[in-house]
Amino acid sequence: MTIASVHPNENFTLTIVTSDGRTGIFDVAPYLHGEAFEPLRDFDNFRKVRSGGYYIEWECDADLSADTIESKWVPAMISPPPSNASSGNGNATTPKPPKHGSPPRTSPRHPKTDCLENSASQILTPDSFFKNFP
Repeated sequence: MTIASVHPNENFTLTIVTSDGRTGIFDVAPYLHGEAFEPLRDFDNFRKVRSGGYYIEWECDADLSADTIESKWVPAMISPPPSNASSGNGNATTPKPPKHGSPPRTSPRHPKTDCLENSASQILTPDSFFKNFP
């Protein structure tokens, strides 16, 4: 990820825009307890952030890598305009948010390893576990 721009927000978050057009919010507050970030508790110092492309930095020499930001930011949810918005019929629909959770299992089940997926009420002992193996 390459950071194209960074904008400080009053709640000690940063709005990050990447070179590929993605936008997200990164919360710096958890880092403010560290010694290197202590000067950033003063908002006048916090707002003096700049992008170095693969990192952001402040005048006090505190910095964060783009990898750290990308791993913990919250991507902005920008919805495209509804396809029928220009028709003027007033029936525009709101897109549904994506469903979260684990993706469905796509690999075939293996009879030798399915013993690990027994019901919670069954307690596996070494003997009951290994009886399924040759």
